[in-house]
Amino acid sequence: MSNDFYVGYLPLPQHHRRFLIVLLPVIGLLAVLVSFILSSQQSDPGDGNWDLASTTTLTGRVTVDPYPILSVPGSEGAPERQVLLITMGKVGGDGFTQPVAGEWITVTGYLIARDGRTMLTVKHAPTDITVAPNSPAREPRRTISLGRHRLRGEIIDPKCYFGAMKPGEGKVHKACATLCIAGGIPPMFVTRSEAGERTYYLLTDSEGNGLRGDALEALLPFVADPVRIEGEVDRWGDLLVCRMDPGSVVRE
Repeated sequence: MSNDFYVGYLPLPQHHRRFLIVLLPVIGLLAVLVSFILSSQQSDPGDGNWDLASTTTLTGRVTVDPYPILSVPGSEGAPERQVLLITMGKVGGDGFTQPVAGEWITVTGYLIARDGRTMLTVKHAPTDITVAPNSPAREPRRTISLGRHRLRGEIIDPKCYFGAMKPGEGKVHKACATLCIAGGIPPMFVTRSEAGERTYYLLTDSEGNGLRGDALEALLPFVADPVRIEGEVDRWGDLLVCRMDPGSVVRE
């Protein structure tokens, strides 16, 4: 019998032993190299966080048009903070905000935050919402027009992108993002500068209405894909809003 013939219950032949001594370190080094290359090509998941360990309480004026938003006064001259309101699951906040639309409220929920943008997930509506008996006088929304812009980036569902999922973007997240936006999570658009800085835009139709019905159906196929949009950009406090035609989205 040849000494090079391998039998599992016998000692490893010298020829096989020498071969494996060379091969195994090479395989290990290749595995490390491939892992490094693949990991370096992945998008940065960012510092987004969904804090389910503690609740956050905010006070401000709630509006439902175009989407449920809590406008929280800024401190020391800072612009109003616009916090998107949603509920648990792949569902927006329309259901629990309609009864208190336009009111000054205190609301408690779980904060989702990334790059200075925030959402509040209200778990127990309406018990987590209190309407203030003496609220400040209502004022029209302060809108600053920034002109028409052509933007390149990705349509995202902000709940996952801001921290509920990692990754919350790209092809691997397309199905989830589509379901979230279809369920009422307000669609947003993210662009990236050459330096990697991200800018976020809340998306509405060209008239400034929330994307629902046929307008939403026209947008859904482009969610999570590299696309180009064009529209009028406004600033509401600390929030940028792009009024665009959902039928004019172009894949890049």
